[in-house]
Amino acid sequence: MIFIMITIPAINCDTPSCVEEALKKISALSAEWIQIDISDGVFTSARAYNDPKKFKELLDRLRITKNIEVHLMVQNPRAYMSEWLSIGAKRIIAHIESIKDENDFNELSLQCEMSGAEIGLAICPETNIEGILDILKKSRFLQVLAVRPGFSGQKIESYIFEKIRVLRKHFPYVMIEIDGGINDITAPLAKSAGANSIVSASYILNGKNPKINYEKLASV
Repeated sequence: MIFIMITIPAINCDTPSCVEEALKKISALSAEWIQIDISDGVFTSARAYNDPKKFKELLDRLRITKNIEVHLMVQNPRAYMSEWLSIGAKRIIAHIESIKDENDFNELSLQCEMSGAEIGLAICPETNIEGILDILKKSRFLQVLAVRPGFSGQKIESYIFEKIRVLRKHFPYVMIEIDGGINDITAPLAKSAGANSIVSASYILNGKNPKINYEKLASV
């Protein structure tokens, strides 16, 4: 099966100035989506920016109208969702490891639906997917984290490609996104495994020419 890839630049910052600088770089890209990473220091040892109102102010000031995807690397996604939905986030990604059960997911999904947003499920590298297929099938968007959650610039875990193949076999029509360790070498491998969305922070934004780096990934 051949997939059209979507390339999403990601912001993984712990200060407002870092977020603003990243947004300025992203504003020059043709990307339709932006992902912003939120870390609570509990689910992962890292802490990342979490100020939806100021983020919206930055978007407005820089005249950025791209779709916003929020990756919640947090212990309690419910505590974060409402504010991000209120500023117009189009997709909320919550970790399967922080969701109690199917009822919990259903409530999160309903909250997103009422705001006109999509719910996605993220899976940490070490999580065994065979035991969670029933809840995974409730979402039309799955994100496979290819590195340990929290820090940008990590090297991809190569066994992740096999996990994507297994997910694609079980879920032939869902969006499968890979996040972490994505560059011009690993992106084609992710596509071959069955991913149809790739997320990159450091490769795109920390390079000398973010536009060229983005276009390399977008051409995969």
